[in-house]
Amino acid sequence: MDDLLDRRRWLPTAEDEEETASFRSLLEEEPEERPGRQKRPSAGLMGVIGGLSPWQRFVLALLLFLNVALLGCMCLVMTGRVVPVPP
Repeated sequence: MDDLLDRRRWLPTAEDEEETASFRSLLEEEPEERPGRQKRPSAGLMGVIGGLSPWQRFVLALLLFLNVALLGCMCLVMTGRVVPVPP
């Protein structure tokens, strides 16, 4: 029981302090630029969409359109405004 409560065991050692200092120096360094990558604009949603290729933008627009159309049709059927199959 005395081994678990030994105060020396809980104090940081010199090796721990060296590791902490090296981790801090790595965090403070600025990331290196990759030579093959272009910088993308990072202004919110436009930064994300502006970085996509044209075909990716088309697929995204198509999926958003289908999502809105399907949700709209579901809401109309659920409220009873449109009956899919008349009795």
